[in-house]
Amino acid sequence: MSKRLAMRAVTLLILVALSLLASAQTPKPAQKSKTLVDYQSELGLSDTQVADVTRTLDLFKSEIRAYQSELVKTERSLAARVRAGGPAEEIKADLRKSSDLHFQLRYLDVVTSRKVEAILSPDQMARWREIQQKKRGQAP
Repeated sequence: MSKRLAMRAVTLLILVALSLLASAQTPKPAQKSKTLVDYQSELGLSDTQVADVTRTLDLFKSEIRAYQSELVKTERSLAARVRAGGPAEEIKADLRKSSDLHFQLRYLDVVTSRKVEAILSPDQMARWREIQQKKRGQAP
């Protein structure tokens, strides 16, 4: 494969990825799915627990938005560098930054899940997992 053809393939791949990323971030008018705090009575959550979970999830949403914003900027920079035939080292830096941001997003999800789990009692956590399985149409 020629160098020029390889660059076109990489450019196309990046543009497709950006397109998917942009479409994933487009708000879709859909019904709001129920969250853990919507099951306060079923789970026996105290008002303090609801406040703690809400605060944790609000912080999570805020951090997610910041990482996603940075990721979009990085992906756009990467696509522009590839289209312009930019230096490989700069493309490499954008790729690494993109990878790091994806890592941070996934890790933030894990950390937030652990924080929420720590707020709930083991029994509440077990009931929450049952509710989630039922919502997905799976047997507990």
